[in-house]
Amino acid sequence: MLPKSRIVSALVFGVGLACITWGILFPVLVVHGPRLPLDIPATTLMLKDPNAHMRTLSGENYHGGVEKQFHISIIPPTDDAVATARIGATTLRDDRTRPEAENLAQAEVWTYTFDRTTGENTTPLMVSEQLASPAKEVDFHGLWVKFPAYVEQTNYELFDATLRRTVPAVFREEQLRNGRSEYIFVQKIPPTNVHQINPSVFSLAVVATEDGGLEQAELIHQGQRELHVDRITGLVTHVSEEWDDYYQNERGERVDDALKFTAQSSEEFRQQMDAEIAKISDGSTPRLISWIILGFGIVLAVLGAFMALRPQGRKQRGTTIDASGV
Repeated sequence: MLPKSRIVSALVFGVGLACITWGILFPVLVVHGPRLPLDIPATTLMLKDPNAHMRTLSGENYHGGVEKQFHISIIPPTDDAVATARIGATTLRDDRTRPEAENLAQAEVWTYTFDRTTGENTTPLMVSEQLASPAKEVDFHGLWVKFPAYVEQTNYELFDATLRRTVPAVFREEQLRNGRSEYIFVQKIPPTNVHQINPSVFSLAVVATEDGGLEQAELIHQGQRELHVDRITGLVTHVSEEWDDYYQNERGERVDDALKFTAQSSEEFRQQMDAEIAKISDGSTPRLISWIILGFGIVLAVLGAFMALRPQGRKQRGTTIDASGV
C-alpha cells in the first residue's frame, strides 16, 4: 500500500495539472474578445445639414435642410461567429411646404453578414432600391458597420454606399473619450464617376444647356467621411461627412450640383454608443483569472512533483542479541 505522503503528492500534482489545463484552454475555447453583441438594440445614425444643396429626380434644385439616416439592426442569421446587419438608408428633404411623403429623395435597404469580431463581411451586400423590386448583389470585401476589435493604427477598406465599393479609411490620430481610447479615421474620395461604376436612375441627369437644349450629365461623387472608432470594440461612435457631388457633361464640365452636404452625428448618438460599449466585455477579467489559476496550477504541480520524488526515510527495526548464544 502506498504511503500517505505519496497519495497526497499525487493529489497535489493532479490538481496542479488540472489548473494548468484550465488556465491554458479556458481563454482559447471559452473567453472571447469584444464581439458585437447579438442583443444590441437597433441604432439610427442621423446626419442633418440645414443648408444643403440638392438636385431632385424631377430636376428641381433644392436649397434647405437635408437629412441622411442610417437605421442599423441585427437580424438572423447570427451565431457565435457572425451577425447579419440590415441598414435602411434614406435621404430626406426638410421641406415644410411639401407633403412629408414627397420629401423622400432616396431610400435603400442593405443586408449583409459580417464577422462579429473583425467586422469583415462574410457575404456580398444585397441592396433593394425600390419597394417590391428584386435585391441586387454588390460584391465587396471590407468593413462597413463595424471595425475590428482592438482596431489598429492602420488603413482599412471601408464601404461607400454611393460608389458601391470600398475606399481606404486612413488612420489620422488617437484621442481619449470618457477615459477610453478612440481612433479617428478619414475616408477621402476623389472625384469619381458613379455612372461608370454603377449606372442607375440616380447617377444620370438631363440638364439644360446654355442654348436652351438638353444634354445628359453623369454623377460625380467626391468628399470625405470622418469616423471615430472605439479602440477595443471597433464600434463607430461618431461620424461626420462632407460631400460635394455634382453632374458632369460629356465634355467634363460641371453643369449642376447633385448634393452639397456637410453634417455630423449628434451627441445623443455618441452617448447611446458609449452606453453600448460599456456593456461589452473585452475578456480581460476572465483572462486574468485564467492566468492566476495557471500560475497556481504550476506551483501545485511543482510542489506535488517534489513531494513525490524526494527520498522517503526508512524506519530501522531494532535487533535483539541473545547473550546466552555467544
